[in-house]
Amino acid sequence: MERVWITTEEVLKYVGIGRATLYKLMKSGGFPRPAKIGNQNKWHIKLVDQFLIDSMPVQPKVKK
Repeated sequence: MERVWITTEEVLKYVGIGRATLYKLMKSGGFPRPAKIGNQNKWHIKLVDQFLIDSMPVQPKVKK
């Protein structure tokens, strides 16, 4: 079974950002807020993936 919830440390590694950047992105509304599961903040992997997709720069199409 695939894991769907990841911890803060896993998010940082997965996205490739630091903790301060993560919190700045959350404060600005650019990154999804975590769910509190037990005593830990966790993110649903699909929300993190969607953030990465939405953050990708659009590449112009090149005519051949």
